[in-house]
Amino acid sequence: MLEVRHRTLLLESLRPPVGYRLEAAIGTSYTLDLMALLCVPLAFTWFDWEDEEGRPSADPLALLEALRRHARRIHVFCQAGMTALPPTGKPLLVYLERSIVEVKPPTAGGIFHPKVWVLRFVDGEGAVRYRVLVLTRNLTFDRSWDTCLVLEGDLKDRQRAYARNHPLADFVESLPGLAVRGAVSGEAVAATSLMQEELRRVAFEVPEGFDEDSLRFHPLGSPGYEEAWPFPQDVPGNRRLLVVSPFLDIGSLRWLVEAFPLVEVVSRPEVLARLPEDLRSDLGRLWTLVPEADPET
Repeated sequence: MLEVRHRTLLLESLRPPVGYRLEAAIGTSYTLDLMALLCVPLAFTWFDWEDEEGRPSADPLALLEALRRHARRIHVFCQAGMTALPPTGKPLLVYLERSIVEVKPPTAGGIFHPKVWVLRFVDGEGAVRYRVLVLTRNLTFDRSWDTCLVLEGDLKDRQRAYARNHPLADFVESLPGLAVRGAVSGEAVAATSLMQEELRRVAFEVPEGFDEDSLRFHPLGSPGYEEAWPFPQDVPGNRRLLVVSPFLDIGSLRWLVEAFPLVEVVSRPEVLARLPEDLRSDLGRLWTLVPEADPET
């Protein structure tokens, strides 16, 4: 279950493991707020800017240098035309110019909607560790509820890939090819090339309560996965499905009802109210969040 009182901040999830430093970060988002993006290199920078007792040092030049250094290692792919600019110029944003890559999806009429971070860390002896964040919210200051899956694993010295990692690696590999107007830098191409190759040999640790064999990546709509569907019907135990979404497509819901004996839905009251009566009767329980869950209240 998702525990309401268990909060994980994005900036905390970006923090390198003890003894490691960030070497490269790839992020994806539909909409992008530049001020929110500025917080990402600042997250890594802040950890560099602490003294031995964890207190911030007093050297702003050290902060700027750390910001510049980390910004060069961050590459964010977002939907073309969906970058939010601040109302007034911010000098620090110049550090992010080469970090942003505008993209368009491979299918006509589609949108680029993944919200993923792939982080590559290296320790003092050269050991490589990866972290993957799968989010439900764009890189903005929106206060909507968000869920965050955090996976970590070490790069293994092996020739054969982990087959389950291929979809994730293929997704990362495809990103530079989606860039518009030649917007992708050489650094971004090099980072995605290295990371897609290494991701295939990362032994990810699954969350507590899950079997290692249950880990699957589903890059829906990504090149080569346009027709992929993440809900196999031939897996034993696939009898129930919980849908959590602020938006609902009636056609997709009808398909799920036909595929699964029990489908329950969590959504907004006004969205559930618009469902056809026959579809409502075919669904299991319908849920909405209590008003106390609204971050604005």
